[in-house]
Parts: sequence; C-alpha cells; structure tokens
Amino acid sequence: MEPSSLALRPFFLKTLSDPGVARMVESTASTSVLSILMEAMVEREIGKFGEQIDRVLTEDDRRLFIHSLLGEVARDMAESATSSISDATLAWMVEVALPKEVPDDVKRILKARIQALAFFANDDRKGYRRFFHEKFFEYFLANSIIELISNGESGKILSRTIFGSSLLETFCDIISVGEGKKGRAEFINSAINIIDSYPPIDRTRKNVAALAVSSLAVVDSVGDVCICDVDIDEARFFGTAAPAGVKNAVINQFDCRGGNISSINFENVSILTLIADGETLLPDDFPLPTRIRDLTRSGETLFSPEEVKVWVLSHLENPPHHEKSLIPAELKDHPAIKLLHRACRLRQYWLRRGDDMYASRILDDANWQIIEEILNSNNLLRVEIRQASGNDARFIHIRMTDQILQEDSGEPDIKNMYEALVEKLKT
Repeated sequence: MEPSSLALRPFFLKTLSDPGVARMVESTASTSVLSILMEAMVEREIGKFGEQIDRVLTEDDRRLFIHSLLGEVARDMAESATSSISDATLAWMVEVALPKEVPDDVKRILKARIQALAFFANDDRKGYRRFFHEKFFEYFLANSIIELISNGESGKILSRTIFGSSLLETFCDIISVGEGKKGRAEFINSAINIIDSYPPIDRTRKNVAALAVSSLAVVDSVGDVCICDVDIDEARFFGTAAPAGVKNAVINQFDCRGGNISSINFENVSILTLIADGETLLPDDFPLPTRIRDLTRSGETLFSPEEVKVWVLSHLENPPHHEKSLIPAELKDHPAIKLLHRACRLRQYWLRRGDDMYASRILDDANWQIIEEILNSNNLLRVEIRQASGNDARFIHIRMTDQILQEDSGEPDIKNMYEALVEKLKT
C-alpha cells in the first residue's frame, strides 16, 4: 500500500473493519479508495430503511435520495461555514431530497430515521449532527459541486467558500474516476465558461479555476482547454495531466505532490509557493516559483533563486543534464516508459479493464504486455482472478509505485525491473 494512500488513514481502517463494508469493497471495481468506501456505505444504508420504505422507494430511488440528501447537507454546511446541522434543518432537507409524490407517512418515517445514517455522528451541541469524518463531508460536497457546475450554476458555495487543499485533493480524486466521459466533458466545459465569462466580483472564478486545475487529468475529454486570466489562492493536482494550458494566471500555492504536469503549457504564470515531492514532474516551460517546499526533504523550503532553479531543472520532463538514472536519456520518452509511469500515478489499488477509461487505456495499450511481464518477473505485480462483471476478471495491482517513479536503485526489484525493461526496449 502506498504511503500516501487514503486507505491508511485511521478512519478508513476503522470503517473498513466492518465485515459488511469490507465484503463490498472486496468485490467493487477499481476506483479511488474514497469512492469505493462511500459507495459501499451507501449500498449498505439503502438496505436498512425497512419494508414500509422499500415498498414505496426502489433501490435506485433510495440510492438517489441518500446522495441528494448528503449533498444538500454538505453544501449547506459549507455555505454556512459550520461543521454541523440541526435536526430540524436535516428533517427539512429530507423533503427537499425526496420526489414530491412520496406519501407524507413515508416522509415522516424517513425524517425520524435519517439521523441514524452511518455518515452522521452526534455533534457536541444537542440536536445537531455532523459528518462522521471530514472526508465524508468533502466527498459529498465535491459531488454536489460537480453537479452544480455541470448544470451551469454558481451560487453561494462558489462565491464565498474558500476551497482548501484537502477539499481540492478529494475533488481531484473524485473527478478522475467519477462519471463517464460525457459527464466530465459537461463539467469541464461549464467550468471553463464560468472562468471566461463570470465577472470578478467574488470568489467564483478563483474557486472554479482551482477545481479546473484539479481536473487536469480528464481535460482530454473536451479537447483544447486553457485556464486563463485568473488568480488562484490554492491549487492541488496529482496523477498525470492531459495536455492543456494555463495562461496569464497567478497561483499563490500550487500543491502538485504525485503530479506529472509535464504536458501543461504555462504562459505568463506566477507561482508563489510550489509544494512538491520526488514524483513531481514539470514541463520545460515551467515558471520558477518564489519558493518550493519539497516534502521528500522533511518539508524543507527552498527560497534562494539559485536553489529553486536547480530543483526545477531536476524535475523537468527533459532536464538539460540527466542525473544518474535507471532509464537512459534516449528512452525517457519511450511510450512504454511513459505508460509504466502513468499506471504508477493512478490512485487506484486495482486496475481492471472496463472499470474506468484510464485503467482501460493502460491495460489495452500495446506496450502493456511487455510491462506486465517484466513487472511480474520482478515481484512488482499482483494479479487476482475474481468473479466480476465484464470479460476480464483479472484485478491487477502494481507494487512499490513510488519507488518505480523515483527509479530507486536501492531496491533490487526496482533496479532489476528497469534493467530488464531497458534491455527489452533497446532490442
């Protein structure tokens, strides 16, 4: 399990220890750990309403109701800048989340039972509820924001709320593995339209631009995308970015730990603080930040222009002077090498064909067979066969992804794998 994995956070471990949730996670198609857990919990909750509710609302109705309710609750909390909600407001939101044709007696039952949802915990104030964990709140808020922007709306959540790096990380996780290509395209097109046309009278453009940066992995579902003429307070991106542009922008804090943004074209962009790590990969035209906080160096912050320049040069996709590396300079841009690195940057424990477009693209690539064979022969691949829908029942996990990305020559399996891969690619 990767050191930065959400699955290692205490609240995930506690929740995953529930046998029912664990069984659902075990059989769930690969996606983000957060999405797996949340959807497994939703599936568990829709079976606990009771026969009287089940006779009126189908499984799909109950699933939609839970998502709508929790999205409304998360958005209300964010707009009110509070971490809890009163039972009275929660009861009112039950009616908002239900279709109008639902009988009054069913609404009364749901209002009485909704406080017991596993997503909620008792607040310190009597008669108030809060989300069981901050990540629960962020998950449903992020999905609510995606729906809001996709529908071309804005509102208080975008105009007043300050989006911090934790929410943006959750958003990046969700948008990368969420709805299909059409859903992502609707969100990105609408987001870019808001950035280009919304007047700079509040925080809307700043917030939407930050969300657009977190969506860089999926902008290829639209085509040419440019985030232009905007100031961003905080931005967060991890994974592998698709080609896009950032132009005439100021980013006060850009956190791209675990991010490959080498395909992004930066033009007239100022970055005050860059937060990065050993996996961060930058384009040749990346602007020199004012300061860099490298979390692979115990959080060391670089201030001097000379140190900043040296650090940036060492993290370019095509550095002018190659340091000692397990990959020869002439193979740095080989499609197989790029495919391996792209697979390692996916925040998915299991890869399986058909689960999402990114896993499928990797596993269907002509170079994947070579990579799979070499990873497997060097103890870096785990494959399980499970009963699952679709034509491919293989679940694939790449071990030691951080060390692969960092070309860690101190790990014999990593060193041997790269030697075998380089020899294969040279033939």
